[in-house]
Amino acid sequence: MKRQLFFHSLLIAVGALVFGGCNQDDDSGNPAKGEMIEVRFTVDGVSDYAGDTSADTRAPAEPFRVSVPMNENYEIEATFVPLQAERTRAIGPLGENIRYRVLAYSGGATYSGYADYKIKNGKSVLENGGFRLSAGQYKFVAYSYYNSEIIPGIPDENTNLNELAVSTEDDIIYWQSDLITISGNTSLSIEFRHLFPQLQVIFDSTGFYYDLTSASAVLNVDNASPYINGVWTVANSYVDIVTTTQEDGAFKFSTTGSQRIASDLKRLLPISNTIQTPLDLTVGATFANGEKVSGKKLSLAVANNALKSNTSYVCTVKFKDLGFLEGDEINGYPYGGGNCWVIPKKPGDATYSFTAVEGRSNDPVGTTVNDKGVPNGASLLWQMDADGNYCTDLIISMGYYPSSNQMRFTVGGGKVGNALLAVKSSTGAILWSWHIWVVSDNSFMTNPIKINGVGEFMDRNLGANRDGSNKENFLYYQWGRKDPLMYNNQEMKAGPVSISVATQNPEYIYRVDSSSKYWCNDNSAIWSPTPTNRSMLKYDPSPKGWTIPSRTVYNSLVNQQGGAVSNKHIYSISGVNGTLYFPAGGMKNSSTKGDGSITSPNDGYYWSSTSPSANDLAGVFYFTSIIAMSSLAVQSALPIRCIRE
Repeated sequence: MKRQLFFHSLLIAVGALVFGGCNQDDDSGNPAKGEMIEVRFTVDGVSDYAGDTSADTRAPAEPFRVSVPMNENYEIEATFVPLQAERTRAIGPLGENIRYRVLAYSGGATYSGYADYKIKNGKSVLENGGFRLSAGQYKFVAYSYYNSEIIPGIPDENTNLNELAVSTEDDIIYWQSDLITISGNTSLSIEFRHLFPQLQVIFDSTGFYYDLTSASAVLNVDNASPYINGVWTVANSYVDIVTTTQEDGAFKFSTTGSQRIASDLKRLLPISNTIQTPLDLTVGATFANGEKVSGKKLSLAVANNALKSNTSYVCTVKFKDLGFLEGDEINGYPYGGGNCWVIPKKPGDATYSFTAVEGRSNDPVGTTVNDKGVPNGASLLWQMDADGNYCTDLIISMGYYPSSNQMRFTVGGGKVGNALLAVKSSTGAILWSWHIWVVSDNSFMTNPIKINGVGEFMDRNLGANRDGSNKENFLYYQWGRKDPLMYNNQEMKAGPVSISVATQNPEYIYRVDSSSKYWCNDNSAIWSPTPTNRSMLKYDPSPKGWTIPSRTVYNSLVNQQGGAVSNKHIYSISGVNGTLYFPAGGMKNSSTKGDGSITSPNDGYYWSSTSPSANDLAGVFYFTSIIAMSSLAVQSALPIRCIRE
């Protein structure tokens, strides 16, 4: 056991803060000349430097957080949380069989003797040494390793108060009195206080998706490891702690090869975090994909950040994806969510990720299609540029990470357009797919066009790069389906089919015969917003925070005064904060003999969310030279305009 740490002036400085009271058992008041005085000790308990003796926390410390960039796509974030149940931390009475030592110093400096005590039945029992002192002034120091072992080494006349050896490997508790005048038999009450805090470091790479293959962490004080030339602020004065034999401040990680690993619990020197005393946690890591981090310093010497003395902490170091979409949803979900993510273009390549759940449910991918194998890979089904043409540089990479159920994709710098990404099973089946909508600027998500008495509309069609004043219609939807169809997509399959089959084939239009106009034979009301049918949350193609207008909403729009259709086949109506435009875009022909091409391109058709009637027709907002509500068979594929939920 190492006991090589010498506290130069430390005990004196701390003693100014902590001391016990004394009682004189002096019958005469003045002992006879040369009479030796007996001094005995009792232990009141153990507390901390801040005086907080509650059972939950040992010091009034608050959690704090610091972060540094890892690279352009990631950051490292460290959160320091005080331990609520500290290991080996005594509180209240000293435990049974615990040993402690008391040293006496005449005049506050000259060694005068020692006494070793052991707690028996809650009382201090003298084991070795003992005090019979001459009258005079004394300072007393007591310490314990908070165990039942014999405290090694017998003090002698060379035991200097300023050079007491204790160990960072033990849970040191300590007490020091003021300079006390002894004139008769005396009983002193000890209240121990902890000397060393503890720290454990946990590495968490779940936001980075790759396993850790190695990890390192070193706590640095004043640009050195914490047991070398450290500085501790005591009562606004600096006390040097000098040693060259202690281990450094490195934490040991015994287990790697996973996304969450924990270090050993390390005891630290009493350290203070001030501007004059830089305190950094330097971390490094190597990941299974080959990426490395080294020498990243997380500075703790900033406002509100501090490792409090006598407080043990758990530090969780997270490697966070800066493109992670969940959590960035502010002011009405500008990044979307559910089945559609709305991404603003960036000058350079930008990487994003999200939890692979099915629509706006908590169902992990593979819940609906559960008989085709487990999720294990990602696939890009199609992508198109700002002009609606096939392209290859909008989504430049993608991946699915089963251990964290995360989808990850990279958008090419400066690119806009639409794409459909999917998770596939071990057998190659598509289990779910998501619409990635990359736009020049996604601020329109927080600035809807308000029509009094109707609602707040998105200023463009779902999937358009520009507002509705530009005649742009690239994406079409069969009623009730979550996935967009490209306007030049003419691939068709025979229906009706189950929702599971449709989920596995998001690229295809389903054509049905004259006996049924339902493409889906499971549920004809999967877009219905009625309270009894919550499946729309799972299959709604709108970004999170938006939905498809109901027939009632569109009826209110039709009845508004001032709406008109221009010679460019665009319906417009003035709103509270701008003009709302609906460009005509026709429909994709998926009738019995249809080929999936666009028909009636100068007519405007927009789906409502209202359930189909008995004759398989769903409500449609319609305009040519007139503005009205109509109905179409749900096999048809139409544009969608979203409204705020």
